[in-house]
Amino acid sequence: MEMDMIKTLRRNKMITGVLLLCLGVALVLWPTSALATLAKVAGFFLMVYAVAGIINFAFGNKGASAIVTLIIDIAGAVLGLYLFLNPEWFIAVSSKLFGVIILIHGIHNLYDSVTVVRKLDTGWKNSLIFSIIVVVLGLFIIANPFDIPNMIVRIIGIVLVVNAVLAFYNMSRMKM
Repeated sequence: MEMDMIKTLRRNKMITGVLLLCLGVALVLWPTSALATLAKVAGFFLMVYAVAGIINFAFGNKGASAIVTLIIDIAGAVLGLYLFLNPEWFIAVSSKLFGVIILIHGIHNLYDSVTVVRKLDTGWKNSLIFSIIVVVLGLFIIANPFDIPNMIVRIIGIVLVVNAVLAFYNMSRMKM
């Protein structure tokens, strides 16, 4: 009984490890294609969800709240179609948005650093340095929207490869 459980566990580890390894290598080697595929898949599912909502409206309640939902579903279907047909738009927009969020957060941290200087007069140097780094990174992401997603996808790919290697290692350590 215990041997069957170990065999099943080893087989599952092997399958998981192979899948993670393949996905990780694909993400490291072809990050742009992986992002484009992700955008297309997201666009497809957004379209399907929105069209289901439109069909639901056609056969269901026609009240005021249903009309608002219909408008949102139509916008979702259009956005999903656009995303499916133009995945590079998603990559550029999401990167710039991410950069703006980081920049705003860094500026807020700068403000906090200045406040600490005024009130405490100690412990502000590290806060100021890290705040400046965050602002610079935010500006960098905004200026290079296509480089950052590829780097992030590659990092995810490397993590998946490491995870696969760990799965293979753990599998090899299981005694039969």
